[in-house]
Amino acid sequence: MLKAKRDTAAEVVPLVTLAKDVPEAEQKQVFGTAAPSITSLARNDDDRQLITLSIASISWGQLMAAPPGTPDSLVAALRTAYMSAAADSAFKADVSKQQIEMNPISGQDTENLINAYLKTSPDLVQKYVTMLGIAR
Repeated sequence: MLKAKRDTAAEVVPLVTLAKDVPEAEQKQVFGTAAPSITSLARNDDDRQLITLSIASISWGQLMAAPPGTPDSLVAALRTAYMSAAADSAFKADVSKQQIEMNPISGQDTENLINAYLKTSPDLVQKYVTMLGIAR
């Protein structure tokens, strides 16, 4: 959920949204207008994938992970516990009191994101690495 403080005389005009797509209605409620997602501005699929790679850390936020080989039953229990905690009203009130924005993503959705990144073609990864100026 987007949050904005309207206690200043300055107006905030969103130019583009990063990471997940924020519903237009939610943007309009907060800002009075809506902005396109950055991926919608890509000229082609390769550019869209490069943008997606660039904003991966934003999409993932603070990633919680278990080590490889963790039993499926434990992964399921951890995922359930995390989402239950995130939905707890007392926890949400404490997070809000600290002025922290929390938008939990399910473990399965996170896994799907990671798997999608891992399927990026080697040529596109090399193009991305070159764009960043990283020797490889």
